[in-house]
Amino acid sequence: MSHRIDKREECVKAIRQLDLHGKSPEEILMLAWTDGWNHAIDVCLKLEQELDRDMLDARPEFDDGRS
Repeated sequence: MSHRIDKREECVKAIRQLDLHGKSPEEILMLAWTDGWNHAIDVCLKLEQELDRDMLDARPEFDDGRS
């Protein structure tokens, strides 16, 4: 099953969440960039956790209690 991320749609949704009224173009750029960076880090953490979970599930189990 493919879980592709529509980057453009995610960007538009994220920008709609930001309070950009009364901000200068420079402030808007910085707020949007910082928000995008935070979202990217969140995705990386979720992927890492998912991969770690899959790796833990695939670990062999030993009769003597070792892992």
